[in-house]
Amino acid sequence: MTVLVLSRRLALRKSTAYRFVGGLRNRGFLDDLGDGRYRLGPRILQLAEAARQQLGIIDLSSIVMTKLAHATGETTLLTTVAGDQALAVRQVAAPQPIRLTFRPGVTRPLHAGASAKVLFAFLDEPHRERLLRTGKFERRTAETVTDPARLRRQLVEIRAQGYAVTTGEYEESLRAVAAPVVEPGGGIWGLSVVGPVVRMRDERLPELVRAVVAAARGLTVQLGGPPSPGSSPRPPRDVTATRQHGRRRPR
Repeated sequence: MTVLVLSRRLALRKSTAYRFVGGLRNRGFLDDLGDGRYRLGPRILQLAEAARQQLGIIDLSSIVMTKLAHATGETTLLTTVAGDQALAVRQVAAPQPIRLTFRPGVTRPLHAGASAKVLFAFLDEPHRERLLRTGKFERRTAETVTDPARLRRQLVEIRAQGYAVTTGEYEESLRAVAAPVVEPGGGIWGLSVVGPVVRMRDERLPELVRAVVAAARGLTVQLGGPPSPGSSPRPPRDVTATRQHGRRRPR
């Protein structure tokens, strides 16, 4: 763009436009192409990055969660770690007559349910191991995993595959699929869909896992975070598919 075009578009005198352009060029916001034209300079990229960081995950997640809720037909939930617990930060209700609601600000244990367990799996190792050694894992339902050794194996599996699927661990008859969202500094959030088992049936799990993992990775990219942990999604496996004593849970 030339100074003449800029002065016309902004209804400025040509001399005023020249002063503005000179100041912006001196500060790195514009590059002089040498033929009377100017283009955006490198400082604009720095401003864009600063603005993106200020938006943060809570603002950026709104559109992603709404799209995910409509794509899956289930409630989407954003969680993070608060001390030694999972904290519900935001939810988008399912577009269903019968739907689940979660109040932002409510905390829950890290060991029960995919939206919390995915956070547990991707905690930094010292924090995770401290909880596995000293944590008190209370039973919420018959499916809640309370044995530290079995819980550790599940967390290893979740980290390897890059997502968690659980059924009835925190509330009976509910199923959840969750994947991690990674911030540039390494902070971990959980993005999940939660619904009744009668709607989130076994045959829907591959579709739900793909949708949640793709949304979580997309949100990670928007935040400027590193590639999401875990390998490409494996065929979905419900980590609550075996009971405490190791036998297959009936479907």
